Amino acid sequence: MSGDGRRGAGRWWLLCGGLLLALLQALPVTAAVQLRVFGSEHPPYSYMAEGQPTGLCSDIVASLLSRLQFDTPITIAPWSRSYRTALEEPNVLLFTVARTPEREELFHWVGVLVSGETHLYALKEHDNLVVDSLAAAGAYKIGVVRDDIRAHFLRRSGITNLDEATGSEINARKLLMGWIDLWAEEENAAPFVFRKLGHDPAQKLKKVYTLDLRLDGYLAFSRGSDSELVERFRVALEELKNSGEYRRILASYDTLPDP
Repeated sequence: MSGDGRRGAGRWWLLCGGLLLALLQALPVTAAVQLRVFGSEHPPYSYMAEGQPTGLCSDIVASLLSRLQFDTPITIAPWSRSYRTALEEPNVLLFTVARTPEREELFHWVGVLVSGETHLYALKEHDNLVVDSLAAAGAYKIGVVRDDIRAHFLRRSGITNLDEATGSEINARKLLMGWIDLWAEEENAAPFVFRKLGHDPAQKLKKVYTLDLRLDGYLAFSRGSDSELVERFRVALEELKNSGEYRRILASYDTLPDP
């Protein structure tokens, strides 16, 4: 090959390389980041129905993924697995996770999805079961979700008689079967799960004590996640909250208050 030919070929490869670099730089972060999305089995916020993730928070997250042009599936798994995955791997989007001082540095916080009070529940048929203090609750077996913030709160409060399960529905079944005396659960989740199991919560379920634990359930990214990705989800969530679509999702779960 002549010198002119070699120089021409070199310019051609340089041009191709420049075009390729420009194309790569123009790609959205969605094409460059391997995102994983995890929720937990926690009706009415996230659960599986007919093989598909559903629930208030699942619907919100699905809408965000669509807006940002992700085709990433939502994985609904036991809370302990979802939580530990987010602690150990980057670019994991987790919902819903309570924001506490202990967890503040563990995640990049996107925004609040839901809020609610936490109560101790018992079956109405147990007329003599009265809890007038947290210390008194310690005399009973309390159902909690493993690694859940309610379990951590009760342990920090000196309550040790805890019965751990992988999800809320299992705890509801245990309560109905008499395997636990009390169930620590969020105010919207407990009645929803009872209805899901075919029981009228107004007839079967009673609040016996309110924990000093009002929680904001957040959408959060694991540490080490792409900073541009985190910011895009923050902006998208804010836009969704200001849009009619967010109101539509809330309205489809009309037993729930606005977060």
